[in-house]
Amino acid sequence: MKKFFGNLYIVIIMLFLYLPILTLIVLSFNEAKSMSVFTRFSLKWYGEMFHSKLILGALVNTFSIALLAALIATIIGTMAVIGIDGMKQSTQTVLMGCNNIPMLNADIVTGIALMLSFLMFGISLGYCTILFSHITFCIPYVILSVRPRMNKATDTLFEAALDLGASRGYAFRKVVLPELLPGIASGFLLSFTMSIDDFIITHFTRGAGINTISTLIYSEVKIGIRPSLYALSTVIFLIALVVLLVKLFGRDGKKCTQAPPLQTDLPRQSAAAQPGRAQQAARKVTQSPAVKKSNAKKLKIVGIVAAVIGILGLNDPIDAFFWSDYWMEFYFLDLLQYLAIA
Repeated sequence: MKKFFGNLYIVIIMLFLYLPILTLIVLSFNEAKSMSVFTRFSLKWYGEMFHSKLILGALVNTFSIALLAALIATIIGTMAVIGIDGMKQSTQTVLMGCNNIPMLNADIVTGIALMLSFLMFGISLGYCTILFSHITFCIPYVILSVRPRMNKATDTLFEAALDLGASRGYAFRKVVLPELLPGIASGFLLSFTMSIDDFIITHFTRGAGINTISTLIYSEVKIGIRPSLYALSTVIFLIALVVLLVKLFGRDGKKCTQAPPLQTDLPRQSAAAQPGRAQQAARKVTQSPAVKKSNAKKLKIVGIVAAVIGILGLNDPIDAFFWSDYWMEFYFLDLLQYLAIA
């Protein structure tokens, strides 16, 4: 009986979570504009979406801003981490605390502050102001992703390379940069998804005639939703789903192709140097009953939140666009977490 109610709970949560998105997908293939009557199957709204200059312009703006903001923020953030690493410990603590403030600050406060700053200096709002704003709030996330990769071992390897005759530039490229690459990739992906997902800061810093996907949806809500936006949300959800499947199959493939260590070499190594010992210890900790119980509680909380999200999405199908956008962000976050620990 307990297993039955557990499975029923999971089914209800999945229905609440994905039923709004499924509603959007069905409505995107409806020939009529009606949200209550399905007339017949049609790709009319997909054709309208790909021929709409407004939607295509919003897509270009969204992804170009996200790509440029992520790239520039990744470069600046990585350079900042290298600079912070050479400072005193007390200075590092102060700077990392200052770095956390923008992430804890409310988006509406950040958006209004940036808008007033642009207006104060006579800068007209437009594409460049959105790009600058996205770079501003993406840099702290890059620093937070790259900073853990810069540890004492990295400094020791860098100094060893210098002692062996390597130049500072060569030692950085061959020793430090490979150590930072997982964090850099995580910071780039996190910045990219945060930029795509942002609405509030973009809303305050954009000018007339500039739209991203989120601001376009918001403006369309006021005058009436066109089914072509249902088609757009369906495409976004399918992209997120493909990314998730690729990540899952890629992880399984990597696990299957990874060769086990030779048993003959293990006795010659110390316990600290044996490959896989840290991973085995971490696996034992994560599989302990206390950790499993804690994860079960977290899963229940996530399930309740997902149910609330599903209810909100059922009240208005267009809300499911935003929820599908959020789940796209979660998929990318899961992907970058995998890259960070790979």
